[in-house]
Amino acid sequence: MTKEEIRDIQEEVTKEVERLTNDEKYLRKAIDLDHPEKINPFVVAILVGKIKKVKSYRSELFDGDHAEYNLFLQKLSGEDHSDDILFVSLEPCNHDSRLKTISCSELVVKAGIKNVYMGTFDPDPMVRGDGYAYLINNKVKVDLFDEDFHARLIEANKKFYIKKIIDDESFSRFMKKYKNNFDIDSFAVDAVARINQFEFDSDIGSIFKIAEDYKASNNNIFESFYNMSKDSHYIDEVVVNSKRDFWFDDGYKLAFYKNPNSFFKGAYFRFISYVGADENASESYTGPLFVSILKVLSRVFEEIKKIIPSDKWKSVFRIIREMLVNAACHKNYDSYSPVIIKIKKEVIEIYNPFVKDKIDVGKLNSFEMPTNPVNGCLTDIAINAHFMEGQGRGSADLKKYLQEFDKQNFMVYETVCDILITKIPLPDNEL
Repeated sequence: MTKEEIRDIQEEVTKEVERLTNDEKYLRKAIDLDHPEKINPFVVAILVGKIKKVKSYRSELFDGDHAEYNLFLQKLSGEDHSDDILFVSLEPCNHDSRLKTISCSELVVKAGIKNVYMGTFDPDPMVRGDGYAYLINNKVKVDLFDEDFHARLIEANKKFYIKKIIDDESFSRFMKKYKNNFDIDSFAVDAVARINQFEFDSDIGSIFKIAEDYKASNNNIFESFYNMSKDSHYIDEVVVNSKRDFWFDDGYKLAFYKNPNSFFKGAYFRFISYVGADENASESYTGPLFVSILKVLSRVFEEIKKIIPSDKWKSVFRIIREMLVNAACHKNYDSYSPVIIKIKKEVIEIYNPFVKDKIDVGKLNSFEMPTNPVNGCLTDIAINAHFMEGQGRGSADLKKYLQEFDKQNFMVYETVCDILITKIPLPDNEL
């Protein structure tokens, strides 16, 4: 078939779907007055062969029968269609959603069809992507309708799409399979950080207190976080071997898994103090990355109050926070080494395993290194929760900080083997 002929059939399918929306008989079949919670789609299938063209509609012959079912079992039973092309307005159903009889995607394969044009994916989570994957896995070539037909088909089936999206079963499947992997406290911390836009220059413990209150007053915190994650594309549904599963961005796992260190090497922080009575005290912080970062920052804040005048806490602490979160976002998580932060009287040092081809120390020290985070999703989460500045602001703030305390010639960055060391000089005068 030529491109023009293919478009003509796609147009015909689309017009037939739109016509059904104004046909009182099919409207009754789509919107079940006895079961208003159930909404069925308008579906049209057209089989184009060398000799004849056959149309079929959902519920055309018997209520509830799918368009492909009517086509291949009622109108064309037993015929070979290996040279025919199927045009169908909606993704054929899969075996999971058609338990009492053979599924439409299986019917298409058994009929010998080798080429299918599909109008839209089915929004029903029991079907979405699986019918398509079944056809692909059985060597059926599947193309989507040209883009200008998509919106028309979805508009014609608007009530069906809205109903299926609202009643999306993906969340229940997600909960059942993955809920035990996640730390709900980290969801609460993330939520209050987004809402309150903390400056992180005061008692960080208040963040955890507010997060506890938020968690106690929100019964649907997991579902809210899940929806936010889908909107932000931190998680997406994928089809693998005809089965739907969830794809997680690694940054999402690092930030919110109960124990990211069990999945990623060195996904934790070590704090070492060389000041005060607890000199050489060492502590490790594990768990969801951003909860751990806040705990480390709280510990750092305790230490710098011992050695820095109170009028300089804010500017110093803001830079420490920025550099520590930067280290987490740029860390090489193939390394077993954690991010290490050392507190000394004259300088704070952050040790971070890095990816060599991502770092140019000379450009870093001249503040010319472009913003190119190794872990993009983790960076997005940090920026959205106001844990760090965005788009190179951190580098600008560091430069301003060095000028403020007359440290312009201080070499902030150096490397030793595969470790990037970030050194933050502290003000000269002590308490």
